[in-house]
Amino acid sequence: MAIVAADIIYNKKKKIPFVGRLSFRQYIKNKHHRYGIKNFKLCIQNAYTIGFRVYTGREAEPGVEVSTKIVMEMSEEYLDFGRTLYTDNWYISINLAHKLLSRSTNLVGTLIANRKHNPQDVVKHKLKKGEIVAQKSNTGIFILKWKDKRELSTKHEDLIRQIQTKIGTEVGKPEVVLDYNQGKGLVDVSDLRSSYHTPLR
Repeated sequence: MAIVAADIIYNKKKKIPFVGRLSFRQYIKNKHHRYGIKNFKLCIQNAYTIGFRVYTGREAEPGVEVSTKIVMEMSEEYLDFGRTLYTDNWYISINLAHKLLSRSTNLVGTLIANRKHNPQDVVKHKLKKGEIVAQKSNTGIFILKWKDKRELSTKHEDLIRQIQTKIGTEVGKPEVVLDYNQGKGLVDVSDLRSSYHTPLR
């Protein structure tokens, strides 16, 4: 999760490599470090980590998605100020967007296609290169599909911004995609900094 500029929060699920004996150690077969400790991170502008939580396997509550519970609890003191929360696709859902909007907080992130309440005419729409399809609900939730990516936002429209590539050509990208990439970069920088101080040493 990350909070930025006009205030971003970016939340990320991460795994810290760990091979010792621990009841909540995780195993993920397709990762470079297959054993580790899962944690959740909350970052703000300049890539500072302001929240950190270790997943011990006891987060579930009846009727509440673990991902939604984690976001609402970790960002509680930063809600109600008109900020924007950027999350990756593990957290994001229509339900979370509604909860955050009720607390005057916007949500931006990538969306898993088979999540509940997704607009199927957007999610299943076949696109050619450069095309977009978008839909906005009457509650202010905006879903956009661009190529094979699906973005959810409560603060964007289907605007395309021209950007220059590394080879000097101009391409059009949805504003929501550019904004999300900037927001999620905060956690990537935070992870890079923390990698210099690994406990494995």
